[in-house]
Amino acid sequence: MIELVRQWLLGVTCTALVLAAVDGLAPEGSAKKVCRLAGGLALLVAAVGPVLQMKGGNLSKMVLEYQVTVQDYENELEEKNVLLYQSIIEEAAAAYIVDKAEEVGILCQAEVTFSCGEDGIPYPWEVTAWGVWTEEHRGWLSRLVEDDLGVPEQRQQGMFDLEELEKKLAQTLSQVEGAGKVTVTLTLKSGMEQVLASDRSTSVTERGSSVEEETVIINAGTGQGQSAVLLTQRYPTFQGALVVCEGGDDAGIRLLMTQAVSSLTGIGSDRITVCKGGG
Repeated sequence: MIELVRQWLLGVTCTALVLAAVDGLAPEGSAKKVCRLAGGLALLVAAVGPVLQMKGGNLSKMVLEYQVTVQDYENELEEKNVLLYQSIIEEAAAAYIVDKAEEVGILCQAEVTFSCGEDGIPYPWEVTAWGVWTEEHRGWLSRLVEDDLGVPEQRQQGMFDLEELEKKLAQTLSQVEGAGKVTVTLTLKSGMEQVLASDRSTSVTERGSSVEEETVIINAGTGQGQSAVLLTQRYPTFQGALVVCEGGDDAGIRLLMTQAVSSLTGIGSDRITVCKGGG
């Protein structure tokens, strides 16, 4: 199809160039008029000749191939538009979660994954969040995601990075007037744990009974593959905290640091130590 069009354009272009040259060389008067008339006929033949010579079946085939090519381009463009739209609303939904969390003092980042339903409309499927929060904060965040985005707790994933958490805490605490440069070190009492749904089956034989357990797997939706069913997530709990800041020799600063760390991590004030650091 493309090769045929290329040859047709090449033939028409060459004919037009030859006719232009002849027109320039022809003397003025009736001879030039005859040349122009003949040239017009030749250009017409070059333009419609290949089409007239084609058999009906070939012409139908060419038209059909053209229609298929156009349809493929339209489908590809539509798919790209859907992906672009989905990417935009995923970023907007994640930003919404982060903004709402900041309003209640939760420092976090979020990632929202959308899935397209049978009607082709994308909807929130899974939310992954990570950051600084207590168990109370986690519960609030989970309810926000479920109520506002329609994503149940089973499809909410939490990620925990201790080093990143310490950096964000230090960055937040350093904004306290008089604190100066701040570093934070946390110790964990327990890490993050996920509890997945499972099916248990008991078989009885002459030798006794045995129990088999398999994780429940479900289809995650169009283009999302399969995933395990999450029953609940147990988030990390902290053992203690050490805050080193330039203003740590001031009693008021130490109190503010202690209250802030306790509020953000749930650690009791008796397990938070604040001391002065070097300049």
